Amino acid sequence: MILPVSHPRAEPMGPPDLPSLTELIASGRTMVKAPDRETARRLREMAAERLRVREMRRVIESRQEALASEFADAVNRTGASDRIASVTWPEGEDSQPGLLVDAERGIVVTGVPPVAWEERVLVSIGDEGLLWARAIWLSRTEGVVAVVVDDWSTHRSRFTGLPPLAASPSSPAPGRMISGFSAGSRPLTGTLTAMRHRGEEFSSNRVRDSLDRHWETLGLQVSERRSGFEEALVSDLALPNGKTGYPVFLLDGEWIGIAVARTDLHETVVIPAERIRSLLPGSKPG
Repeated sequence: MILPVSHPRAEPMGPPDLPSLTELIASGRTMVKAPDRETARRLREMAAERLRVREMRRVIESRQEALASEFADAVNRTGASDRIASVTWPEGEDSQPGLLVDAERGIVVTGVPPVAWEERVLVSIGDEGLLWARAIWLSRTEGVVAVVVDDWSTHRSRFTGLPPLAASPSSPAPGRMISGFSAGSRPLTGTLTAMRHRGEEFSSNRVRDSLDRHWETLGLQVSERRSGFEEALVSDLALPNGKTGYPVFLLDGEWIGIAVARTDLHETVVIPAERIRSLLPGSKPG
């Protein structure tokens, strides 16, 4: 599967970003007679500032697009793009991402389901069609789910040519650029910001409850699980509301973990690849 940079079904863009009156004045496309020189000066300054902000946004969006493309190229080169999966719970209207971490046994790892728990799920890996699978908890406290494909022996031949999964041997240090992937979508980009260990709370209950109400007013859906992780990477990846299970990669295409929770506007929890491996007893991901 070749990962796209842009989503084929883009979200509605909303009303066009029409130029303001001050921008029209600044660009000479219209003229307004100001009542005095001070008002005219303020109008010119407001127009110039708005134009600077718009240009800055354009540059940021352009750089994000280029970075997403670079990540997609790296994951395509390592062959990990053919391991990216989509998991659908029967009661759900939408799928969530996952990653085929064990090609020998047909095990896909993902996050907490967006709907009520169901053992029977549908999974699509790479460019393959839907396959029935069984969902099992690898760790309830860490929000990691394994999806085991039914009758894998009859499907395994499709994946025997996959290169080994290039996984980071240890958790990368904060400051590294990362990307989260979902089939058919533009990669999410961000940065690792911290490492947290078991017992470290992300925030107190009082602060968390207060923030929850604040996030709700902004339309942001945060995750219930925010502590109790054996080891967790913290990033600023902006997961879509209700979505977990994003495989997370470094810029060289190495897999470093699965995004399992969004704790606030700027914080997403990633369970490291080495921890996920330890939750697969007897397994040798690859």
